[in-house]
Amino acid sequence: MPDELVFSVDRAVASRAQSITLAEAGLTERADLQEWVIANPEILGSNVRVITFEFDRWRNASGEPERDRLDVLGLDPDGHLVVAELKCDRAPDTVEMHAIKYAAMASRFTPDSGRPAPRARRGG
Repeated sequence: MPDELVFSVDRAVASRAQSITLAEAGLTERADLQEWVIANPEILGSNVRVITFEFDRWRNASGEPERDRLDVLGLDPDGHLVVAELKCDRAPDTVEMHAIKYAAMASRFTPDSGRPAPRARRGG
């Protein structure tokens, strides 16, 4: 964030930290950033609980599978879904559209969403 300042402090000496991306620091979206969010869901908001991550069981209106993967999905104390689309480096201009698409798709969730489809019974 351009308006935020970060300092490195060594005893009585504080020096302004150099701004770098997570990717420049050698960190990755899934192994680092996503794990931080899962371990510390308060990053998403006060009392948010992580429900799932890397959710990829979307279906379109025709029932066909979608190819999208939601990074982290949370639930706030009021029952509102919290969608987190994570990026470690410069995000594409369309990143907000990804989050809006996931929010729209998640709004159709039912209690059975994401569960494996029941197996058909053989012979009766």
